[in-house]
Amino acid sequence: MLVSLHFAGKGVKKAFMNRKHVGFEIRVLSNLIYRKINQMSAQEGDSLTAHQDWVLHYLIRGEGSDIVQRDIEREFSIRRSTASRTLQLMEKNGYIRREPVSYDARMKKLVITDKGKEARVRMQERLDRFELQLQSGISEEDLEHLSRIVGQMEENIK
Repeated sequence: MLVSLHFAGKGVKKAFMNRKHVGFEIRVLSNLIYRKINQMSAQEGDSLTAHQDWVLHYLIRGEGSDIVQRDIEREFSIRRSTASRTLQLMEKNGYIRREPVSYDARMKKLVITDKGKEARVRMQERLDRFELQLQSGISEEDLEHLSRIVGQMEENIK
């Protein structure tokens, strides 16, 4: 059922009284996903977190390009302070290094290290196992439908 809402005061509150709070449900699921992936990493003796892995994946996809912190902020819709803390920890743990770019002395490109590449391979195997568990019992049709709905929700709030 498609619902078009007009945000006009009390009518909005009444319209949502009997509806699910989808944003809350997505947030809870997101927390569970991160917690499970990080738990799997810890059980396997790896310090790489899910967030850090997605940054490594992004860096590998963009290898050969000058990817800087601002690109990470945009790609993952995170604040500068969050990106800074994440990248500092990744650098401290040896997953990435920062190198100057030729066109701007103030900017440092992010480069994945060999240790980062190895950790990314281990995490990919972990994520593949996790995805099998997450999608267990859900039809391909339902997964495609979910993907379309999530895409529409993303568009709704951009």
